[in-house]
Amino acid sequence: MAPTIALQDVRKTYRMGDTEVRALDGVTLQVEPGEYCAIMGASGSGKSTAMNVIGCLDRPTAGAYLLDGEDVAQLDDGQLAAVRNQKIGFVFQQYHLLPHLNALENVMLPLAYAQMPRAERQERARAALDRVQMAHRLRNRPHELSGGQQQRVAIARAVVTAPKILLADEPTGALDSKTTAEVLDLFGELNAGGLTLVVVTHEAEVARHARRILWFQDGKVARADLTPADLGAVLA
Repeated sequence: MAPTIALQDVRKTYRMGDTEVRALDGVTLQVEPGEYCAIMGASGSGKSTAMNVIGCLDRPTAGAYLLDGEDVAQLDDGQLAAVRNQKIGFVFQQYHLLPHLNALENVMLPLAYAQMPRAERQERARAALDRVQMAHRLRNRPHELSGGQQQRVAIARAVVTAPKILLADEPTGALDSKTTAEVLDLFGELNAGGLTLVVVTHEAEVARHARRILWFQDGKVARADLTPADLGAVLA
């Protein structure tokens, strides 16, 4: 079976005036179907740029990116938008819920972009909210929900399309410790159900919930085989 994510000698270069910045400098990595990986590294190490490339939010300057066996680096903007909608779910530190929509309507949005009939959109959105224990709040707008509840709605929105991958960028950064534990338990349940999960984090306790940790340094993958038990020595 092909890896769900395969980056091959990926480079991303930015120009800042006369200076060339190599955000990614020859990154090669693989994430297998059903894996739960964390991406860590110091600020400026390339982890966020890697997340943007993996999420088809940015294009590599060079190299290949195969998502579920397809070289998405060669796709045009419209094709990339379709890939993001169909194959990738996103969870961010800031929940990015639309304030004028209730929880159900927020979760229905990705299905509307896919032009799914309204009745089916509602059914699937209700099921996704039930999956994250938010079926009782589906008529509430974001300002009526706690931070943890908003993140659960955001996770429901991310998984409602049945994506191949869930990408989470600092998903617990705005949450207290109790809510963080609840969200991480939910991630574990989603992964146990077969969803491939990649989490970018600077928090060791978040990374320790993953099965494998990718350590970025100077735009490269310095370590691709760290286990949670290894993390203490790396951070020391």
